Amino acid sequence: MDRVNPDYEVSIHIYRIIQEALNNIRKHAEADHVFVRMIPSHPHIILKIQDNGRGFDADEVLDEKRIRGMKERVRFIDGHISIESSPGNGTEIHIRLNFKL
Repeated sequence: MDRVNPDYEVSIHIYRIIQEALNNIRKHAEADHVFVRMIPSHPHIILKIQDNGRGFDADEVLDEKRIRGMKERVRFIDGHISIESSPGNGTEIHIRLNFKL
């Protein structure tokens, strides 16, 4: 598969999204394991971040500042984010970014 090279601005946003997710996991999740996967899937980049932490009620937390920053960055680079979580079941963040070669 060809190497995927997003432009500098998109790369910085991807880095910051991952950084914010990992910081949230460190502060709130009490997780033992975290998985971060970036999958090139032309014409998209798929980013998956998953932890085995304590989870949260997604309906109550999704508008909080710690989640809002990720959502704004994803939207800014024309992507889509979904967050799945429930108490006791960890969290999965799925991000799909449009990518032009």
